[in-house]
Amino acid sequence: MRYRPTRRRLLATAGTALTTGLAGCPARSSDGDGDGAPDPTVSGGSPASPTARTAASGSVRFTSVPDLFNADIPYPMAGWESALDWFLGRLKREGPAFTLVAGDIMDARWWESRKQVRLYANAYWGGYVRRMRDHDITLYPAVGDHELGDDEWENQDTYGLTPTFERQFVRQFDTPRNGPEGYEGLAYTVRRGDLLVVTVDTFERRDGEVHVSVTGAQLEWLRSVLSATDADHVVVQGHVPVLRPVKSRHSSALYLDGGRESGFWRTLREFGVDAYLCGEHHAITVDRADGVWQVTHGALWGAHSPVNYLVGAVRPDGLRLELKRFPLAYGGPTIYQLNRPKPFVKTDVTVPERVRENGPRSVGRVHIDADGTSRDRTGVFA
Repeated sequence: MRYRPTRRRLLATAGTALTTGLAGCPARSSDGDGDGAPDPTVSGGSPASPTARTAASGSVRFTSVPDLFNADIPYPMAGWESALDWFLGRLKREGPAFTLVAGDIMDARWWESRKQVRLYANAYWGGYVRRMRDHDITLYPAVGDHELGDDEWENQDTYGLTPTFERQFVRQFDTPRNGPEGYEGLAYTVRRGDLLVVTVDTFERRDGEVHVSVTGAQLEWLRSVLSATDADHVVVQGHVPVLRPVKSRHSSALYLDGGRESGFWRTLREFGVDAYLCGEHHAITVDRADGVWQVTHGALWGAHSPVNYLVGAVRPDGLRLELKRFPLAYGGPTIYQLNRPKPFVKTDVTVPERVRENGPRSVGRVHIDADGTSRDRTGVFA
């Protein structure tokens, strides 16, 4: 059984400490392209659906779908709409207050100029937001490597575009601006009832390079948030896994620097975080270390079958996580992708009739009590 002394000790002062730890600050440095900095006084985030407001009754549901496309998919997309309508309708039927997306929204190899990043982000990321909004799905995404133009940062021209990518990410997804200085809209928190979700940016720019890490001011902010919260359950979302190895398909197979010995993982352990949700590897791997569940999941629509998603539910008796998956059928030629020599995503996506009739299949679940005890483990969680 995990002991969580910090949360119990700080219960009475949680509200004041959390407000202090989330004070707004100026945005990350500008590259002079005219985008401007996001207003730190704006709370950000998509408007909460009526389902989100059920948190007051002591329960809240959420879903998680990282790496959904990993290709530049417009809205609408001929050959995809019927399948996506079914899936997003199914996702909505899970009753989520919100949906987490642990990175890699599109392929986003937009390397020509800052103008190209702005135009394509508006077309593709903006289309993604409109698609979800049309299905009444509230999004809270994390930055993946593709949100920075994919991991080609050794090229200084590509690296030079990363500030523009970051600002467009915050602007298009209207993420909450309650993170640490330099990470407003990139790292942030969402609180619903007894659930706290913390999104971190696992790609830090420093010394002219992108590091796969959570350090410095962002790590200090994470510690201040976790030490102050009185939430019974805490889920952290970031793009790359910490624990290794994990299964991997069509992935650059990134991991967090330092792994289990990193300050980031030690912080999750110290403050009794229930689960860390991540993507990047486009396959399911569930692991547990130091009392923290790492759930690596997601799959590429248009290329992989089966695909998967996670459903979480916080009730008075604890947090339940469940992974579900289902097959897809593909046809037609591959879709042209900018700056990708060998595209592999198909133009036609079909949900088999038996899946439409029977729905996705559960591949594992776990129940986590308020004290961190895990029980009722099945499938991949067992």
